[in-house]
Amino acid sequence: MPKVATFAALIATTALLLSGCSGQSFPAAKPITTADVGVQMHMWPFDSLATECSTLAKDGYSWVLVSPPEEDIMGQEWWDHYQPVSYKIGSSLGTEKQFKNMVTSCNKAGVQVVVDVVLNHMTADRTGGQGFLGSKYTKYDYPGLYTNTDFHTCPTGVDQITDYSNVVEVQQCELLGLADLNTGSGSVRDKEANFLKSMRAMGVAGFRIDAAKHIAASELKQITDQLPSDTFWVDEVIGDIPPQADYYAFGNVFSFDWVTQMHNIFGSSGLLGGSADANYFKLLSPSDKTVTMVSNHDTERNGSAITYNWGPQYLLASAFTLAVPYGKPMMYSSYAFNDNDAGPLTDPSGFELPASCVANPGPNHASYPNGQWVCQHNWAGIVGMIAFHKAVGNADFANIFQDKDAYGFGRGNKGYILFNTGTSAYSGKVQTGLAAGNYTDRIGGGTITVNTDGTIDAKLSSWSALAIDVKGKN
Repeated sequence: MPKVATFAALIATTALLLSGCSGQSFPAAKPITTADVGVQMHMWPFDSLATECSTLAKDGYSWVLVSPPEEDIMGQEWWDHYQPVSYKIGSSLGTEKQFKNMVTSCNKAGVQVVVDVVLNHMTADRTGGQGFLGSKYTKYDYPGLYTNTDFHTCPTGVDQITDYSNVVEVQQCELLGLADLNTGSGSVRDKEANFLKSMRAMGVAGFRIDAAKHIAASELKQITDQLPSDTFWVDEVIGDIPPQADYYAFGNVFSFDWVTQMHNIFGSSGLLGGSADANYFKLLSPSDKTVTMVSNHDTERNGSAITYNWGPQYLLASAFTLAVPYGKPMMYSSYAFNDNDAGPLTDPSGFELPASCVANPGPNHASYPNGQWVCQHNWAGIVGMIAFHKAVGNADFANIFQDKDAYGFGRGNKGYILFNTGTSAYSGKVQTGLAAGNYTDRIGGGTITVNTDGTIDAKLSSWSALAIDVKGKN
């Protein structure tokens, strides 16, 4: 068990959270735009992230999403972190001191920190217990923080959400039995805002709001309005009820449609053609309000996403996400598992072991032992495509090509990418629109020659791709 903080320290922390944090100063945050690339480092411990951020910066990542840092229920499952017990920082990921050091180290490296936070609910355990830092609780009572009057009573007469087409039920009843906070209460909103302010003052640039669709947008906005205007927000809003557009006024949303699309078109051969049609992207949520991803901690477990287990397909889906002029791309990196509930390996004190990347990370790595860090963020092809993403900027689609299972497109005259999602090798001449010369292949790492007429003599093995851009011209 971790050492419990002294009573005086707990009182001081509670006073800070409940006082309104008046007089706090907040470091400026840089806007996160479609030119940037982020990465979710799911369940990485704070100390490991503090070290890894220099590598993230070198590889071109602008921001990192870290797992919920607040005190949570005791257990070995990753989802324990989504059942907060208090708003004190400290869990198997590390201590508050380690969290602060991670934020400072990442900022110094040039990588902004976005923190995953749980505002919709607390825990699901009616009998309660003791949190990671020693805080006692029951499902509807968190001493010094919340009592039973701070939680919703479901107005539709059910305990848990059963009708996901009913907005009232979605936003005022319990998600999977988790005690649903009454964010219609100003007192609850203020406590949550003060928790966020405390991290923003440490140098955190923004927040992912877990289960945001289960909080009325008008109520969530009253929380976000209490933070500096340059704070970055990204909301988890799955499906169409409530509409994602309700949350655009104060933040971004994740595109779970994009996760599904990547699974659909890279899950089988020959389905990629037509997916770069500019008209298709006009049907999607606004590019500057949307965070795109191939997978995250939920979707890699529920079967809706391409995952590291499909190495070549995962790489191509990631490359496509970074190649198109749409959204704010977020890559994903985590650990191997065969038990959907299992968290990372921990020491006898309950703290996670340091994250250590597998040797030679990449799509063709052999099987992974449970708990081994897959480190998708370090895959050479993904790192190369971050450079491609930055090189092509906001250039439009050009020179769209399709021949059998080969599909490619340019980004103006700044870059070109070609995929082969077939089961057989492909070779052919492809117009790129780029100037003649030799270019570094951002995915394969070799050299691609553009002929004087702008074409390449492409050769691609099954389930592979090549990408060249003006910044990689030799």
